[in-house]
Amino acid sequence: MLIRAGLECMRDAGVNRVLVLGDPAYYGRLGFRMETGVMPPFALPDAWRQAWQSLAIDDDRAKPRGRLILPAPWLRPSLWAP
Repeated sequence: MLIRAGLECMRDAGVNRVLVLGDPAYYGRLGFRMETGVMPPFALPDAWRQAWQSLAIDDDRAKPRGRLILPAPWLRPSLWAP
């Protein structure tokens, strides 16, 4: 319920896509699918490839492409590697 409430808040704020790095089985239940258009800020290990996922909140907008840009605290490579 917490994730669904958060997604609703993001929808109300005009967010059109949410990206996560997480367990595909868990996030897949909520509609997240493997992301191929937006690259993570660092290369992910092959074993983590399916964990990079997104969910379209507003299907009327075009799917974004490119590389995700993050705030400085999230740019530590150790956060993106095993």
